[in-house]
Amino acid sequence: MRFNPFNCSMIQRLGKTAGPRTYRRFVDAFEGYMNGQAEETGLRDHEGAYDIPSFIRLRRHTSAMNACLTLVPYGLGIDLPDEVMHHPNVQACHWTVDR
Repeated sequence: MRFNPFNCSMIQRLGKTAGPRTYRRFVDAFEGYMNGQAEETGLRDHEGAYDIPSFIRLRRHTSAMNACLTLVPYGLGIDLPDEVMHHPNVQACHWTVDR
């Protein structure tokens, strides 16, 4: 996925101040958001529709909540290890917010 100049600038600035794990998680989540937007636009252009489970999967990407949630540790000035971010309790909280 190619990012536009604004997105590139934002991602470059984040890379200067965020820890490497937070930065990687944000870039991955933001790319998922951009891909979800492209998929939803393509679907709309062809007057298509998804079944409910597929729509929910797509909506989790197009809401950008996943990308925002990856910035919570950044806002707190910490770079959490992947083991913490992938812990079942953290994931449960994450997916409760990103419904």
